[in-house]
Amino acid sequence: MIRLVLPLLLVALPWTVFGDPDPQTRIIGGYSVDIKDAPYQAAVIVDSSAICSGAIIRTNTILTAASCVYDYSIDYIQVRVNTTSRNYDGTGVLMPVCGVTIHPQYSYWRYDFNLALLKLCEELKTSETVHPITVTDRLPPDDAWLWVTGWGSTSWWGSWFDRCFGSLPLQLQRAWVSVYNREQCAEDRAVWFYLWDNGISGYTLCTNYGAGGCSYDVGAPLVKDGYLVGILSDGGCTTKPDVYASVIWFQSWIDANTSPDPKGTTSGPSFTSSTTVPSPTSSSSIPSSSSSTSSVASSSTSTSTTARPISTISITTPSSTSTSIPTTSNTPSSSPTDASTL
Repeated sequence: MIRLVLPLLLVALPWTVFGDPDPQTRIIGGYSVDIKDAPYQAAVIVDSSAICSGAIIRTNTILTAASCVYDYSIDYIQVRVNTTSRNYDGTGVLMPVCGVTIHPQYSYWRYDFNLALLKLCEELKTSETVHPITVTDRLPPDDAWLWVTGWGSTSWWGSWFDRCFGSLPLQLQRAWVSVYNREQCAEDRAVWFYLWDNGISGYTLCTNYGAGGCSYDVGAPLVKDGYLVGILSDGGCTTKPDVYASVIWFQSWIDANTSPDPKGTTSGPSFTSSTTVPSPTSSSSIPSSSSSTSSVASSSTSTSTTARPISTISITTPSSTSTSIPTTSNTPSSSPTDASTL
């Protein structure tokens, strides 16, 4: 029996460990696109490594995930735009960052307030390959189709392989994904028999299994009809649903911490996708919501657990924040009336 099983194990082991010998060279379930198809795309460079993505929302502001830049000095943070390539191949523009604003309710243990604004030292020159994207004013329903772009791992096994050997896609990738029911998403991602609340709430949006983000895709923009819907908080690498911060609920916080671009630069989508949506579903109008303003004391910068110096204060917390609180059936029944209580 052993003589029969052992050869089979030896044949199956490389497949199990290393995956399909001809894997899709793209974001999981996606394909290569040109930066013209996603001119809002930015790579977030931390300590000389492209570890995250972000979205250009103003000519001087990038919206990304707070987990990408928290506890880092701005001396270690840069943004790269205007390129399809992930590598430093002479293309693109590398921009220094002069300010970082972390959402005051961000917690390492939660997904819902995982947002940060990166203020660039210089304004970007808009073109067909560099252009801000507008935050949506419509909440997509379950099963609606959207797309996500990034330079992250291209397979679930690559999520750990890439950390060791850095075998990431050379070109920008895009994948079509569909909205996943949030209650089911929370159940699928439950930790320790629901003893730990990981922050899948009315402020988050999930997308289905099978395609989407993975390692190095955090901060990736989720887009529908040319408008920004979400920022990736955690990629499921196809084994779990992806979780995004639903940016529609953070418009007031964004406005309070940015200046509007002149001449209506972000008045609407400046590009059209040449790809047909698999099964288009019209998005629903945003439900009416009550507006709540909470005062938040400025938080001190945490001491870094790494050897990186943090001599420059890189986290600026606004003295107050206004966040529209979801109050419809799309919001958990336990949703508080004040964002500061989450």
